[in-house]
Amino acid sequence: MNSRQALDSSVHQILLSESIKTNGRIALFLQPDYPFLLNLLSTIRPAGSLQIDHIFSLNHTAQFTEAHELYELYYLRNLFPVYMNKLDYHIHCFYTNEISHSQTLSALPYMILTSEYAITCSSDYQIGILYQDPEILSTLWNLFYSHRDLCQPAFQTFPIIADDLPSLFQFVKNTRSSADLIIDIQPEACILPFLRRDLLDDIFNRDIPMADSVIAMADTLFLNNMQLINDGKFLIYFTEYGMSRFLQEGLFEEIPPAFYHPLNIEQRIRILREIAKCCYNGSYRILRKPLNHLSENLRMCLCGNTCSLTYQTNSGDHMCFAITEPFILQILQDFLTNMDPDVYYTPDEAKAIIDRMICQLEAK
Repeated sequence: MNSRQALDSSVHQILLSESIKTNGRIALFLQPDYPFLLNLLSTIRPAGSLQIDHIFSLNHTAQFTEAHELYELYYLRNLFPVYMNKLDYHIHCFYTNEISHSQTLSALPYMILTSEYAITCSSDYQIGILYQDPEILSTLWNLFYSHRDLCQPAFQTFPIIADDLPSLFQFVKNTRSSADLIIDIQPEACILPFLRRDLLDDIFNRDIPMADSVIAMADTLFLNNMQLINDGKFLIYFTEYGMSRFLQEGLFEEIPPAFYHPLNIEQRIRILREIAKCCYNGSYRILRKPLNHLSENLRMCLCGNTCSLTYQTNSGDHMCFAITEPFILQILQDFLTNMDPDVYYTPDEAKAIIDRMICQLEAK
C-alpha cells in the first residue's frame, strides 16, 4: 500500500471482518491522530465481544500541533467518540519525546493487528504493509504485548449503574480525600449539594437496589459537598443556557433519570434559591461567551489527582471517564484554577440571573 486511500481501505476491511466475529480482538500501536481509524471505531457495531487495546505515547513536555493545540488535548478529543461508542476499549500509555521517537524508529513504526491480519504503516499513514502469515502475526502480537507490559494506565472508565452506586460513591470519596480544591465545569449548575435528606426521600426511585443504603450514602456525600462549598473548597462553573432542562422539566444531568423523579416547581425554586446564595458568595459562577454553550453531554470535575468526565454513550448508558495522567491533569488544573474573571459573570450579575429564573417559575 502506498497511499492513504489504500491504507484506509485495508484498515476498513480488516477491522470490519474482526467485528463480526464472536470473539474479536484488535490491537493498535499508533498515536490517536489517524481520523479514519478513530471514526470507524466510533461507529462500529461488534456482532460479539470485541476487545481493543491501544498503545500510544505521551510527552513529558508541552508539544503543540500545527493548529497550536496541545497534543494531549488533541488526542483526548480524538479518542472521546470511541468511548462514546461504549466499546471494550483499553488505552495503555508510555512516555517519550514523540517527535524524536517517531524519527528514530523504523520507516513503518505503527501497527494495527487483528486475529487474522496485521498492518505496519508509516507515522503519516501514507505507506503500509498488510500481513496474513500466521508466524508474522504471532511475532507482531508478542511484540505488542511486550510493549503493553511496560505501559501504565492514564484513563479509566466505569459505568454509572443502579446496581453499583456504592462503588461510584466510594470512588468520589477516595478522589476527594486528597483534594484541596474541587472544581466542576458543566452546562447546568451542580444541584447535588442542595439535595437534603427530605428532598432525597421525595424524589429518589425506591425501585433501585438497596435504595435505603444508597440514599444514606448520597446524603452523606451531598452534605460533604455543601461543607466544601461553605469552606471555599468547591467551585462550580456552569451556563445560563444549561439550566433550561432543569427549569422546564425538573431534571438534572448529573444523575441518570432512572434514579429519581423530576423535581416539581416548588422543589426547583427551593434549589434555585440555594444556588443564588452560592452565586452571591462566588462559589457558583455563570460562564459568559465564549464558554456559555458547553457540550450538553460532558461534565468535568477536577479533584485532587483525578479529573473525571461523566457522559452519556450513544446507546444511552451513563459513564464516568477518569483521567489520572499527570501532564494532562496539570494542563486542566492550570486552566481551571486560573480562569480569567472576564469569562464569567460577577457574583451580583450571577445572582440576578438565578433570581430571574426563580421569578419565571413562580409565575407558572
